[in-house]
Amino acid sequence: WKQTDKVPVRDSKGKITGIIVMAQALTERKQANEALRASEQRFRALFDQAAVGVALADATTGQFVQVNQRFADIAGSSPEEVEHLTIAAITHPQELESDLVMMKKLRAGLTREFTRDKRYLRKDGTEVWANLTVSAMWAPGEAPGLCIAVGQDITDRKLMEEQVRQSQKMEAIGTL
Repeated sequence: WKQTDKVPVRDSKGKITGIIVMAQALTERKQANEALRASEQRFRALFDQAAVGVALADATTGQFVQVNQRFADIAGSSPEEVEHLTIAAITHPQELESDLVMMKKLRAGLTREFTRDKRYLRKDGTEVWANLTVSAMWAPGEAPGLCIAVGQDITDRKLMEEQVRQSQKMEAIGTL
C-alpha cells in the first residue's frame, strides 16, 4: 500500500510542463491499523462474553464507564442504565462505607486491588451478593484513573450458607 499525491508543474503561461509525484509507503501503517482493529475486536469479545461481570469505573467519582451484560445482570439493570450510575448508587447502604474506605486506599496507592463479598441493591429493591475483585488501572507514576471490577453473583451460595447456619442453630437448640 502507498499513498501518492500529484502536483502539476506549470510554466509562466500556466501550461503544465511536468508533474511532481510524492509517494509514501502505507503498508506498515495499514498492517498496524489492521492489528489494532483485530486486538480491539478480541478485547470487545473478551469483555462482552466473559462468564463474569466486568465493569470499568472512574476511580475518583465512581461513575461507571463501561459494563458488560453479566455485570448489568448483577446490578439488575441494562448496561446502558448502569453506565449512568455510580458505584455508590447500586451498593447496598450497609456496604457503602467499607467500599469508600477500600476505594480511598486504591486511589492513594496503598493497595493495588481488593477482593470481597458485597451486596448490591437492585432498582426493584432486591439484594444480590457478589464476589468482587477491584483493581486500579494506572500508568506508572500516575494516580489511578480507572478501576476494573470483576464480579460473580453468589446470592444462591449466601442463601445456602444462611440456611446451613439456621439449621446448625436449630440443631444446637435441640441438643440443649
